[in-house]
Amino acid sequence: MADLLVTAVERLFRTGGLHARDGGGTVQRCWRDVHTVAAHAVLQFEGAAAQYAEAALAR
Repeated sequence: MADLLVTAVERLFRTGGLHARDGGGTVQRCWRDVHTVAAHAVLQFEGAAAQYAEAALAR
């Protein structure tokens, strides 16, 4: 799901021209927010699964 949001906001950012890259612009803020959320550890399934497996197998 997060990958779909990143793809969508990337398309908006690329087609937004110079205005989209403006530091105070709405598109630029959304781009930052979506990328920040998508990078959250909870949304990185492989990493979370590996940590869970390591903790579960350590018992």
